[in-house]
Amino acid sequence: WQINAVQISSIMQRSLLLCLCFIFVHAS
Repeated sequence: WQINAVQISSIMQRSLLLCLCFIFVHAS
């Protein structure tokens, strides 16, 4: 099993965007 840095970074960016959207929706 090989760690793909690009894949991990894209997954982290996606999860970060999801967290930001979640916070934004619950903050309003």
